[in-house]
Amino acid sequence: MTNFVPDFGLTTPASAGSDDAGPVHDVIVEPGGVLHSLVHMDRFKVNSLHSQGNDRLAPPLRKEAVAPDGAIEAVSMPDAKAFLLAVQWHPEWRHWEDPVSPAMFAAFGDAVREHAKRRAGR
Repeated sequence: MTNFVPDFGLTTPASAGSDDAGPVHDVIVEPGGVLHSLVHMDRFKVNSLHSQGNDRLAPPLRKEAVAPDGAIEAVSMPDAKAFLLAVQWHPEWRHWEDPVSPAMFAAFGDAVREHAKRRAGR
């Protein structure tokens, strides 16, 4: 992870200091991944409240989405024992206006309930 996106040659715009944190840039979803299976979209807009970014991943992480400048915006871990999807944006901000956030939250909720069932021995 780089601490300051422009120092790394990435240009993804940030809306830092914005109270509404609306969508400011696109992310391009990798086909065949966890995120694509949840949202069924190839591209959508996200907010950007950060100055950090990633341009590469350590194994066993899988790239799920990138910004147009190549900054990695979402990752998963295919061999994880449970649901694992991490995103660089803030899906909780203005989630009611965003078709992507409810799908991610629903998948997370499903994973939590499934884990609880397993722990309870059902």
